[in-house]
Amino acid sequence: MSQSASSNPNYLAQQLRLPNGSLLRNRLAKASMSEALGTYNNRPTQGLVTLYQRWAASGIGLILTGNVMIDRRALGEPGNVVIEDEADLPILQQWARAATDQWCRHLGTAQPPRQAIAQRPERTQYRTIGGAVSRGHGGVL
Repeated sequence: MSQSASSNPNYLAQQLRLPNGSLLRNRLAKASMSEALGTYNNRPTQGLVTLYQRWAASGIGLILTGNVMIDRRALGEPGNVVIEDEADLPILQQWARAATDQWCRHLGTAQPPRQAIAQRPERTQYRTIGGAVSRGHGGVL
C-alpha cells in the first residue's frame, strides 16, 4: 500500500491483501448473485463473459460469482450454469479471464447439492471456474 490507513481517509480506495496473499486493488466488491444467463441446458454463454468484462472494467476490486452448480439435478433456478465435466471449458476460461481483466480479482463458487452436504459434509469440495479446488466457498482465481 502506498499510504497507511491512518493517513488516507478513503479506505474503500485502498488496496487490500487477503489472507491467501492475493492483493485487491481496492475494497469494493460485487456480491455473488444468480445472473441466470445460462442456456436452457445450463451451459455458460457469451452474455456472462460480456457482463463480467463490464464489471471488471468498472474498477471494482473483487467479483464474487454465485449459483454455479456442479449437479444439474440440484438447480437453484433456471438459467444457472452447471459444470459437470470439461465440455464447456473454453467458454468457462473466457468467463474467468473476463472477470480478472484490468487487475480485478474473481472469487468463483460452485454450489454442491444441499443433500450431499447434509449427508457427507466432510467430503464436500467446491471447484472454482479456474479449476482450483478448496473447501468452503471457492478460491481466488
